[in-house]
Amino acid sequence: MFINIFWQKNQSIYIYINLCHMITFHIGFKRLSVKMEFSKSNSRFYAYVEWKNGTTAAETYRKLFNAFPDDCPTERTIRNWFSDFTSGKRLSLDDHPRSGRPSATTTDDLIEKVRNIIEQDERMSLRHISEMLDVNKESIRTILHENLNRKKILSIWVPYQLTDDHKRQRIESSRNFLQLVQQYGKEYLMKRWITVDETWISFSPTLWRSDLRVWASGDDPRPRAVQNKKFGRRTMLILAFTADGKFHIEVTKSGEAINSERYTEFIQNSLTKFSKDRRRVNMREILWQHDNARPHSSKFTTEFFQKKHVELIKQAPYSPDLNQCDKWLFKFLKGSLRTTSFASEEEVLQAVSDIMRNLSREKLSHEFDKLFTHAENVICCNGEYTVV
Repeated sequence: MFINIFWQKNQSIYIYINLCHMITFHIGFKRLSVKMEFSKSNSRFYAYVEWKNGTTAAETYRKLFNAFPDDCPTERTIRNWFSDFTSGKRLSLDDHPRSGRPSATTTDDLIEKVRNIIEQDERMSLRHISEMLDVNKESIRTILHENLNRKKILSIWVPYQLTDDHKRQRIESSRNFLQLVQQYGKEYLMKRWITVDETWISFSPTLWRSDLRVWASGDDPRPRAVQNKKFGRRTMLILAFTADGKFHIEVTKSGEAINSERYTEFIQNSLTKFSKDRRRVNMREILWQHDNARPHSSKFTTEFFQKKHVELIKQAPYSPDLNQCDKWLFKFLKGSLRTTSFASEEEVLQAVSDIMRNLSREKLSHEFDKLFTHAENVICCNGEYTVV
């Protein structure tokens, strides 16, 4: 069924939109469900009308998101449109021609390739996926957002909207965290709760946006940063640590993949090191937390843990905010290393080890406390993502 929607401006301009998809319109305090189709051009058309009527970009985004949560463009995109409308830069409601790689047709095959890439590595950046598939970033962004319904939380691709089952699992994980504190106490857990994850470390300095800011007068031309289009050498860092300062780190060699066999080798090396540490703990007292990546959750890995009698702490899917590595540690490490160049994997290993040794017990204890505060917030928000 087609719905004709008319917008009137100064009693002379009528804007007509045909849409066909299932949406929910908010009219006052009532909701009307209709079949509609909503595209990017529809969004821009609506944004233009709101701009003409004096509505702010933020309010326009809120209205669009309330009506089309699955198809709504980002608030930043709408702000850019408003800026173009105001400056006169945009003379048409059609997409601007783009430079760089030509747009790729969104085929089922391309969608499946992107899906496979992020399932293998949920931290993969837009730019890296674009390089791998030789497809422009906007096409990849569209596939991730519109076809795969993903967004990034703490550098991890996660669903835009969690399902009821995802929320339930997040609540279960959070309650389990809090029950462990009540059962064992914080001091016990700081020694025995091992948090594990992987991340990429670049061999070349990585500029952050804050590194590009300069003091300039109003007449100075805006400085431009030259970006390297190709990815340089990098290594995968695998890290296990406890909140009382124990840690074990390994890095991958060029071309080495993290599969179940490689991951269980890392587990064995970690357990051996922790058992020899002066603050050593019994294997049966260890609590091991990792996410649901394939090498972590495979039958091979699960059986390995069972043989070692190591208890696993279940982390809900799509919940990087419930893992200390993703929540704060990896960002801290990369911030400390961002101006450093490395010539080998051994240098990376040494640099990260030095940073870990210098982490104070107060810092580790404080971040450990924040994990449980965050778990309480997740429960209060019924499993939704909260401020991290």
